[in-house]
Amino acid sequence: MFGRAATQIINVAEKTPCSQLNAFCVTSTRAEIGQVNKALREALEACNFINASADQAYLETDPAARVTKDEYVMRYQQFARDGLEHALQKYDALHSSIGEAEMKRLKKAEVQFALTVADSLLARDKLTHALKSGKEKLLEKHVVGLNREDLAFCGD
Repeated sequence: MFGRAATQIINVAEKTPCSQLNAFCVTSTRAEIGQVNKALREALEACNFINASADQAYLETDPAARVTKDEYVMRYQQFARDGLEHALQKYDALHSSIGEAEMKRLKKAEVQFALTVADSLLARDKLTHALKSGKEKLLEKHVVGLNREDLAFCGD
């Protein structure tokens, strides 16, 4: 007798708006996590093909209009970093919408998602450093490449 009554109470509880809302929230959150995870993975994939993309763009450009290969690499590093920033902004929006405690629980449950986030943060930092040092090297090349005659032709 108690078993049937308990089953009926559970069935009623499962059909309440609160439990349906919780089920919707879990499904919605998983969909959002899937979108964020996909964006992060695509951004990381773009990072893996920076040199190949830069080489391809260099070869496809008319030789008269080419810049140095380093500049192509820097351009594709910037594209990859922008993609990572955009994906990490999606992650931050998800993080702020579900809260710190829920995000920690999700990272424990979804280990691959946590690794993807960590890889994305590391890649962003490495690209930022590479872009900074690349700009400094290009500036040195341009300054060292100029000689005295190049600087003095206007006045004489």
